[in-house]
Amino acid sequence: MVEIISFSLLGIVSGLFGGTLRAMVGLVKLTKQKKIEFKIGYILFSLFVSMVAGSIAGALVDGNWIIYFLAGYAGSDLIDGLSKMIIKKQASKN
Repeated sequence: MVEIISFSLLGIVSGLFGGTLRAMVGLVKLTKQKKIEFKIGYILFSLFVSMVAGSIAGALVDGNWIIYFLAGYAGSDLIDGLSKMIIKKQASKN
C-alpha cells in the first residue's frame, strides 16, 4: 500500500515538473512572438492534466521518474494542441 502511494506521489510531482517545463516553453514562445496573453486558468488546468498524466504513468510503470516527467510534459502538450485545434475550428466557423 505504501509503495503504491509513493509511486503515485512521485508520478504526481514528476508530472507536475514536466508540465511546468512545458508551460515555460510555451511562455517563451509567446514572448518571442510578442503575444503576451497570459491565461492563468489555462495554465493551471494544463498543470493539473500533467499531474494526472504523471500519476497514471506512475500506476502503469514501476518507479521511473523520467517516464512520469515525460508523461506530464506530453499531457500538457496534448492539451495545448487540442485547445489550438478547437480554437481554429471555432474561428473558421465564424
